[in-house]
Amino acid sequence: PLANVPLCSLLVARSSAMAMPSSNIHSFVRARQHGGLRPRCRGPQLSMLRMKLRWSSPRFFSTGSGVVEHIVLLNQDAFCVVKKRGLADAYIATGADGVPGDLGQATEATARHQFRWLVDLRLFGQERVRLVTLLEATGALLIVYGLADRAVRDNLFVRVVDVAGLLSGEVRVRDCGSLSSFVVPGGGFVEYDAQNESVWAHDGETLHCWDSRTFQRRFVLGPWTDEDLPNLRFTHGLVGLLSCEGGGRLWARLHDVVDGKLKTHCRIDMPGPTDDEIAFIELVNRHALVKRVGGLLTIIDLSTYLSRPIEGTEGWDPDLFVFLPTQEVILARFGDTVEIWRCSGLDACYRMSIIHGVADFRQDRFSIDERHALVLVVRRRGGIKDHHHESQACGLTSGICEVESHCLVVDLGVQGFASGAFFERAEELALLDLRADGIARVSLRGACCGIGGMGLSHMAHQLSTGTLLCVGKHGGVFLYSSFGCA
Repeated sequence: PLANVPLCSLLVARSSAMAMPSSNIHSFVRARQHGGLRPRCRGPQLSMLRMKLRWSSPRFFSTGSGVVEHIVLLNQDAFCVVKKRGLADAYIATGADGVPGDLGQATEATARHQFRWLVDLRLFGQERVRLVTLLEATGALLIVYGLADRAVRDNLFVRVVDVAGLLSGEVRVRDCGSLSSFVVPGGGFVEYDAQNESVWAHDGETLHCWDSRTFQRRFVLGPWTDEDLPNLRFTHGLVGLLSCEGGGRLWARLHDVVDGKLKTHCRIDMPGPTDDEIAFIELVNRHALVKRVGGLLTIIDLSTYLSRPIEGTEGWDPDLFVFLPTQEVILARFGDTVEIWRCSGLDACYRMSIIHGVADFRQDRFSIDERHALVLVVRRRGGIKDHHHESQACGLTSGICEVESHCLVVDLGVQGFASGAFFERAEELALLDLRADGIARVSLRGACCGIGGMGLSHMAHQLSTGTLLCVGKHGGVFLYSSFGCA
């Protein structure tokens, strides 16, 4: 699950002191008069409407965005970049006079005044960084890395460093107890679980859970052998161990993420042929979603042991799932289409809508705000949303096209590049309201416009600070902010 919980009260308090760009005032007033601003998502909408270019470096990555694996925002002017071959560095943007602003033609190699290289996240130079995640609650970065040594190349290690230290140009490693010394062999994984404020590590035999605020180990589950290793799934407040046994039975155990106590242990007969291969098993709160190849998607209540197949889902096999368990919502990707599902119970599991034209829906091309049930995606201009009005609690229906009359448009394009750049304005950033069937509340157009842009390759969004960092396909870096823009 991917989720960012914003400091909404801080956002609203800060936004009250800022002036909205005049081009958006009339749209804002008109939308409020016609109900386009909902109380729940008014803060995020206001943040998006105030977005302006804070600084840019059109030639930051001289060879293009292909060297970038992912990016992480540290604050409004500092960020980390994980590159190919496990390289990872932190940078801060400063103008020639030390004041953030438009940084012109800076490059990664020559940006001495416009960009300042802060530090290499690799302490010894032999590490190969796999993942960098910001732990906002503790002001730290979680770094997962391997080593170049052939003998331990497949192993994973964990390091936690202070963000304040990075901003001053040094790597200050925190003592995280057993997490710092834990080694994950090849085939295991390390995962940061934001919704449960946990760090999980699986070494192939056991599952370990640490508190991401105190770094105290909470509990250990297992051990398992290769033959009885279950599917591990994380949802709000729970970790699930799921597997299919012979005879078409689902074996499930649910444990509390705080102390590891067993909450549910059951074996449930699943409908359908027992010899068909399992396509996937997923977990949403206390409901398991199980599908056999060519069979119907089945929702199973792990509290009552009841199940129900969803009609019309024989060919339903998404490329990617994104879960928002506190909102009881699932996003399912099929190519450039994203389906929005409600999953709150046996009698309330259905597809709400389909968003077409969502280009390259992957981790660095969307951002989730689970608290407000919002998702920021990159989609083609003029994308169509099929809105499904359900006549029954379950099942799929054919949709009808709905015009997004309450979408507010913000143009982020830079003067001089905006006109005529139609090929790179074919995409837009859309803030979708998942509680309103995925209707777009705000559309940001012109991001990564001009030299160094030519379309968006990667993005990192922090709703709490009103900051959006984008990497263009031609290697430019662009930061848009709701506060303190030049």
